[in-house]
Amino acid sequence: MYLRPVPRKPVRENTIPLINVVFLMLIFFLIAGTLVANRDRDLMLALTGQAPAGSSYSDALIVRRDGTLVWRGRPVELSGLPDVFGGAWPKSLKLAPDRRAKAADLVRVAAQLRQGGVGTITLVTRRGGEGS
Repeated sequence: MYLRPVPRKPVRENTIPLINVVFLMLIFFLIAGTLVANRDRDLMLALTGQAPAGSSYSDALIVRRDGTLVWRGRPVELSGLPDVFGGAWPKSLKLAPDRRAKAADLVRVAAQLRQGGVGTITLVTRRGGEGS
C-alpha cells in the first residue's frame, strides 16, 4: 500500500518584529540626530551659502556678540584657553562666531589660537537662503 505524503504549508516568517526594530531605530536616529549639546540659545550664526548641511557647533569654541568665549557651555577666558584644552592645543578647532560679534574679536581669538598651535580653524556658519 502506498501512502502519499501530506503536503505541508510553507512556514511564513514573521517579519513584524523586524519591522518594529527597524522603526524604533529610525525614530532613535531621527531624535539623536537633532540633538545639539550645549546649545547657546542667544547665538546667531553667520549666514553663508557654502555651509555644509547639518553643520553643528556643539563642539565649537563660541565667540559671543560681546566678545566673550564659551566652550562646551561654560564661559572661558582667552588667556585660559590652554588650560581648557588640557595644556595641549588641539590640531584643529571649530570656531562659531555670533554674526553680531565684532570682527576684531574674531581676529583676536583666531590669532591667539594660531599662536597656540592650532593648525586648522573651521568657522561654523549657518546656511542662509532667501529671506533669512
